[in-house]
Formats: sequence, C-alpha cells, structure tokens
Amino acid sequence: MGNKNSNNQPKTNQAILDYSNGEKYRGEIVDGLRNGFGTYFYQNGERYEGDWIKNVKQGRGTFFYKNGGVYEGFWNNNKREGVGTYYNNNGDRYYGEWKDNKKHGKGILHMEDGSKFVGQFKNNKKQGFGEHINKDGNIIYEEWKDGVLVRQFEKPKASGKFRDDINYHEFNTGAFEKYLELYKPLIDNYVAIKGDTFEVNQNLSELYDNLPASFVREAALYSGIYMK
Repeated sequence: MGNKNSNNQPKTNQAILDYSNGEKYRGEIVDGLRNGFGTYFYQNGERYEGDWIKNVKQGRGTFFYKNGGVYEGFWNNNKREGVGTYYNNNGDRYYGEWKDNKKHGKGILHMEDGSKFVGQFKNNKKQGFGEHINKDGNIIYEEWKDGVLVRQFEKPKASGKFRDDINYHEFNTGAFEKYLELYKPLIDNYVAIKGDTFEVNQNLSELYDNLPASFVREAALYSGIYMK
C-alpha cells in the first residue's frame, strides 16, 4: 500500500541521510525527500537548519556560513527571499527585505561602530534616499545610486506655505496638517530636498497606494513646500 498515513497522505519520518559527497541530512523526510524541518550539513562546514519542501529550502530557516556569517529568515526555492537578518562576521547586521539571495527593498544596516543606515537596497547595494544615524542618534540624510554615495545633507524643517504658483492653503492649516502628521514618515520616503523646495524622487503612485484617496492631492502638493 506504500508509505501512507490513515488519511492516505505521504507519511513523515525522521531520518539521517548520508550522501556520497560526505554531506549529511538529519530531519524529516517524505518519500525519501527532505520535507519538513531538518538540518543539512555541508562538506565545507556550512549548515542549514530550517524548513524543506521536496529537497528545496523553502520557508523559514537559518544558514551558518563558513566565513562566520549567519542568515536567519525566509527562503524561496533555495534562495534568501522575503524578510531576514544577516549577521556579518565583522559585527555588521542587516535586517530587511531580500530577493534572489540579495538585499533588495527596505532594510536597516547596523554597523559595528553603533551607527545604522535606514533606507532602500537594490541588488545588494544601497539605492535611493536613506538615513545614516550615528550612535548618538544624529541623522544625516543620504542619496545613493548603485551603492555609490551621491550626497549627504541635513534635512531642514518645513515651514511657511506652498509655492505661490500652486496657490493653495497654508502649510499648517486644517485637514492637511492632520494628514501630514499621520503620513509624513511615508511621504519622506518619496521626497528629497532640491534647493529650497521638496522634489519628488520616486513615482508617487506607489505612495498613493498607502494613503487615503482624499490625500492624493495634498501629497502631490507637499512636493512644492518651500524650505525656509
């Protein structure tokens, strides 16, 4: 009848599998395949502890690299993908989004000296605008392109009113002030300083997906606030 349980499903067994290349697996198997939770010991000393589906790392797991680095987080088709943390052997630590084995998306890079970078990553490199926060909590705003620092700047306080050519209400009046307080952290990811005004640095359509429809107009106008 085969290796089935009472519900006619493949039965999960605990096993120790020794491979001809010297590597070893210890954990759950189904139909002879690594399936469920288990630990795989690589010949070079590396080790993976976590979820498997049909011999593929899939789900949540921890990988111990031979260089001393450790990754804890999600896997998809044998690759780091989703949210995870990488502990570097030099004391640095990255927590954030991964795609195709690379840091990709929003993340926080903690440095060994106590400072950290909060921002966007693309293909393992810093990309776009972010914040460098030193160990004392002081913030320097940065712009990156393909892992190369473009500029650093201190962000002044917004005050005054919208640009004259917009001809809209005062910056600090009515509903907009309430929305600004609630959604300013989101907006700040999409605007940057250029001269004495804000400039939109990313497509606002993504921002709008996270905001009430009534705030779309105000969010766009925010890019025209004078910096005084």
